[in-house]
Amino acid sequence: MIKKMFRNIVVLGVLAGTLFVSSVVGAADFYIRAGLTTRNPLTSAPQGCADTVGYRTISAKCTARKGGTSNSQYVTKNVGTSGGSVETEWVSGPTWRSYATTFKSNHTGYNKDGTYQSTSLSKSY
Repeated sequence: MIKKMFRNIVVLGVLAGTLFVSSVVGAADFYIRAGLTTRNPLTSAPQGCADTVGYRTISAKCTARKGGTSNSQYVTKNVGTSGGSVETEWVSGPTWRSYATTFKSNHTGYNKDGTYQSTSLSKSY
């Protein structure tokens, strides 16, 4: 009796896990993917870059700001229905010191279903 209950619980757990993973994988594929990468070594000015993965026309912009000064890089690309990615060049912070430098990335593109989307990410030091 206990073995049968245990087996049923395991089978139900496997089925629930399979359904959950399928829905998460499907959802993860639905949106454009956006990234903001920053590096801040002690020996150099802070730097950042932005990347976007999607379909049709996608774009990425990375902006570094400190006070009233900013530097930015922008890239856009038509990657067609097969999809692809774009990545900006590395953007150096406006000053050598990282304190109070903010990096912001803006991403636009289409998901696999043709829905236009945009998102932003940011990181501050």
